[in-house]
Amino acid sequence: MAIGADLKNRIYRESFSKELLKKKTPNADWLAEVRRTAYERFEKLGFPTRELEGWKYINLEPILGASFAASENNGLEFSDTRMIEKYFLSENEQRLVFVNGVYSKNLSSVKNLPPGVILRDLAASLVSHGDLIKRYFGRDASSETNSFSSINTFSFKDGLFLYIPDKVVVDSPINIILLGTGDNDSPSLFYSRILIVTGECSRVRVIVNYAGLPDARYFNNTAAEIHVGEGACLDYFQIERGSKNSYQIATNRFYLGKFSTLETLAFTEGGAITRNEEIIEFGGEKGFASLKGLSLLNDESQVYNHVEANHRVPNCTSRQFYKNVLAGKAKSEFNSLVRVSRGAQKSDSNQLSKTLLLSDTAESHSRPQLKIDTDDVSCVHGATVGQLEKDELFYLRSRGLSKEIARLVLTSGFAEEVIQDLEPAPLKSHLKDWIGEALEIATERKI
Repeated sequence: MAIGADLKNRIYRESFSKELLKKKTPNADWLAEVRRTAYERFEKLGFPTRELEGWKYINLEPILGASFAASENNGLEFSDTRMIEKYFLSENEQRLVFVNGVYSKNLSSVKNLPPGVILRDLAASLVSHGDLIKRYFGRDASSETNSFSSINTFSFKDGLFLYIPDKVVVDSPINIILLGTGDNDSPSLFYSRILIVTGECSRVRVIVNYAGLPDARYFNNTAAEIHVGEGACLDYFQIERGSKNSYQIATNRFYLGKFSTLETLAFTEGGAITRNEEIIEFGGEKGFASLKGLSLLNDESQVYNHVEANHRVPNCTSRQFYKNVLAGKAKSEFNSLVRVSRGAQKSDSNQLSKTLLLSDTAESHSRPQLKIDTDDVSCVHGATVGQLEKDELFYLRSRGLSKEIARLVLTSGFAEEVIQDLEPAPLKSHLKDWIGEALEIATERKI
């Protein structure tokens, strides 16, 4: 948390202060205690090092050693919608835009919501709905294992609050855009907080876009707490298209009730360093979670996908399917752990990671893991890393395709499998276009 202009010349690891803990929010004095707990937890954890299993492949020095600072004007002078129009899906969507971590009312559009639905910025919601937020916010502040999530808890200024009452269906997608605008002279730092609560038998689709201006330099540390009620259905899509100088660490915790359904997708293209952590907590029987990921990286981009699925109750199902396409000196990691607790019989889990290397200098690490403490379960895991099959290339070239076109066809088929069943259709169309553009460059096919 950077406080004051004097910190602009200080590196990130040295820029923390307890001053923010003294700040009070009207109708939310309890928040100060949560922030204090998170700060104390961070002091115990410290920053992660490569000696820790979950951080052994990532070099955090470009983040910890950089002079990131919170923007004094929070970027709210930004009003050029042309730079973010590519993230818009339709006129009917609910749209909230945050610039350097702070809500931009002028760029947002919220209308025609069903009765009882709360969709607004978190800063305002803490004032108007503090008692409701208190029931769900900061549940794991004292036991957090991710230092960056703790930092977010005691540092965030704003974010998203979404509350869906019981038996309410939100038809229009909710499109969140988290925009970074820093530059090399003043790299920006911001903390985005997301709190989503869906009631019993409700349904909603949320799309979170991590975006940046061209060549923007920034660090966005995001933490999300997402509570899926009994029998509720939530689609949660995370679209990350960062600039070559962007740094992103996202920690998402999902709490699933009985008979709930969760569908997630993490799409990553570009960015200097991107680390996603997805934690699934099954709190009721018959819960279902499907997590998918697709990363398209070139040059020296890096992505680290960490997944933890905790089967604590019987008869729950989790599915993980992640793919990476790496060119240049790109690097990826898939680190997944499925825990099946004692007494969680009939747990069903599948972990699968596939990586396609388009260069000899790309690097991939896949580590699906199981920890099972009970009987009568079905748990499968696997991982593959390789290059395009020579026989498949030969077959396409024998049908008259050039080497470049053949590589593009095979690579596109590999990548698009992840999104073949994706809804809504406008998002799928956007992703197919972006996949095509990225793979044309990665396969050295220029049109």
